[in-house]
Amino acid sequence: MTESLRNSEETLLATNRQLQMLIQSSPLAIYTRDLNGLLTSWNPAAEKMYGWTAAEVLGKPLPSVPGEKRDESDSLRKRLLSGESSIKFEGQRLRRDGSPIYIDASLGPLHDASGSASGIIAMAADVTERKRVELQQAMEHQITRQLSEAATLEQVTPEIIRTICESLGYACGAYWIWDPGTRQITRAQTWSVDSAEIEAFLAQDRDTRALPIGPGGLLRRVLASGEPTWIRDVTADPSFRRGPEALKAGLRGAFAFPICFGNETLGIMEFFDRGSHVPDEVLIQSTRSIGSQIGQFLARWQAEERVRRLAHFDDLTGLPNRSMFNQRLSHALARARRADESLAILFIDLDRFKNINDTLGHGAGDHVLKEIAQRLRGCLREADTVSRLGGDEFVVLLEGASRPEDVVEVAQKILAAVARPVLLESQEFHLTASIGISTCPGDSDDLQGLMKNADIAMYRAKEQGKNNFQFYSSQINVHTLERVALESDLRHALERNEFLLHYQPKVDIGSNRIVGMEALVRWQQPGKVLVPPAQFIPLAEETGLIVPIGEWVLKTACLRNRAWQDQGLPRLRIAVNLSARQFAHVHLLQDVARVLNETGLDPAWLEFEITESMVMRDPEHAVTLLQGLKAMGIHLSIDDFGTGYSSLSYLKRFPLDSVKIDRSFIRDIPGDGDDASITQAIIAMAHSLRLRVIAEGVETEAQLQFLRVNGCDQMQGYHFSRPLPEAEFLRLLKGAVPAARKPVTPG
Repeated sequence: MTESLRNSEETLLATNRQLQMLIQSSPLAIYTRDLNGLLTSWNPAAEKMYGWTAAEVLGKPLPSVPGEKRDESDSLRKRLLSGESSIKFEGQRLRRDGSPIYIDASLGPLHDASGSASGIIAMAADVTERKRVELQQAMEHQITRQLSEAATLEQVTPEIIRTICESLGYACGAYWIWDPGTRQITRAQTWSVDSAEIEAFLAQDRDTRALPIGPGGLLRRVLASGEPTWIRDVTADPSFRRGPEALKAGLRGAFAFPICFGNETLGIMEFFDRGSHVPDEVLIQSTRSIGSQIGQFLARWQAEERVRRLAHFDDLTGLPNRSMFNQRLSHALARARRADESLAILFIDLDRFKNINDTLGHGAGDHVLKEIAQRLRGCLREADTVSRLGGDEFVVLLEGASRPEDVVEVAQKILAAVARPVLLESQEFHLTASIGISTCPGDSDDLQGLMKNADIAMYRAKEQGKNNFQFYSSQINVHTLERVALESDLRHALERNEFLLHYQPKVDIGSNRIVGMEALVRWQQPGKVLVPPAQFIPLAEETGLIVPIGEWVLKTACLRNRAWQDQGLPRLRIAVNLSARQFAHVHLLQDVARVLNETGLDPAWLEFEITESMVMRDPEHAVTLLQGLKAMGIHLSIDDFGTGYSSLSYLKRFPLDSVKIDRSFIRDIPGDGDDASITQAIIAMAHSLRLRVIAEGVETEAQLQFLRVNGCDQMQGYHFSRPLPEAEFLRLLKGAVPAARKPVTPG
């Protein structure tokens, strides 16, 4: 052998040794296969990446190729052996433990000394993490698109489950709806690969079931943590009660994540796999995002559905509301005109409902309303409509009511149904109903006329002793008709937003500064002049409507005062009058606390004006109630002082801040000696008890001077300002209206 040839061989051997060292130390998996596809080399990186040792795989086909991918692998090998110089491949393979791995590989042919193809070589990198991130991002984008195009969660949920399963390689998944109030969970939708065993596994637990509090299986862990949760092998986890069924289906790994909106869990997505998965931070973040997306969609859809339902149905009873009833009545009138048929309207008002509301509270009242709604449904045919208009008012539409006796029969059934006792807190309560009936075409052939006439007839039924029904009659006494119409309008004034507040300043006599204001309710019917308070306040007291009206006044006054303070206007105390019915209401303290909480007004800027007669009806109760209001930080004043008991003994018992001298004593001072003496005595007596004194009805400079000389603290009256609408009062506060002290003509 020549020297040159020997040197060449040594160089070649050295090169081969270096090449083998590089292959053995390479971070890439490098392996070779012969013409038959059998492995001829397998470097340490391949052992590490795939999990098989060289001794286990040499002389055998590539073990990492799944069965369904073998044709694809053979095709790549044949292309290289047929002359292609190189192929780039990216795809999924399997590790020894069965878990998937994504590889990015470069493939090339091997040649023998003659230049003929003798096999192939592959160099592969593990890109599982990169691929997983890409797949999870694609999964998130796809789910975002699915949610944006979906009409309902029920429609889109199976698609979301399928997307997650296919993206992550899971065999099946399910969506659970969670009810935190009852701690019940319901499996809503599922998706799975085509497998009878897995479908049988998913067929379990389709009914709603209670989920106990405490540690346990997958669902309870998610609820407890509020985070995505894994179980590596459900068949080996004793807390997972579905383990035996999962084993039959060939399922082992499981994970679940919550569907959340804010801090509230609305549901859970649950997934199962045939293999085991290790918790993955990227997937945790991804499923948090997906859970939040679905939660936002669900919350928005529920809110929209609730709005749609509230637009047509009463939230408490489930009955059609006024809007839906008017639609149905309009359609019924159109049908009646076309077919020349009759219909009837029954306007129903519960006679003793306010007693229950005032005695046991709104919760009991709601229970009664739901019970009565069910009873009314039971009195009607399927084609008839019963609606709750609001409060304790219901209305029934009877189509095809051609005979008066048919209408009478329904009215009698309703009276009997309402009269059955209602069980509340182990006590029986008895209600009755007053029903007004109007007919088409007899009484009116339009919606407004029918409703108005039925309403008037209902008030006629109340005048006749309640617990009866009356047909509308145009012969009703004109005076009665006017009063009934006014009462009917008053009942609807709140829902029609017809009330407003005027504000009368309270002025410090010493400094002539505005130091407070009294909120006074006014009633403005559309297109009419203001209804005088003397005309509607007594009617509101008589009917009990003063309670909801008073609640509206209190809340509106607090809202306005807080808003003015936020605008930087002077901090002033706003006074609100409490009616006798409000003062006697069992939940007054809770209602006041709720209003203050809802409006955000500091109680120090609220004052209640209460008449002497109210507190003296039941002094013991009054002391307790006033102390409760005082404890909240609310100022308390006795209104119309001097017209009732005017006793030092009771003034000392009540936690008052001020007394208000009735305008009847102010009117004729200083000319009337008796009134002047009474006024001086009231001021002195109140000051001896460290109470502030306010004079109302001050209309002249002489009256003001008398009060100033005798040490009265504050005044109200036309001499400074009449009660003003909100805009004018604000201009007065801001100084746009001159604070002239000249007399103002009442009016």
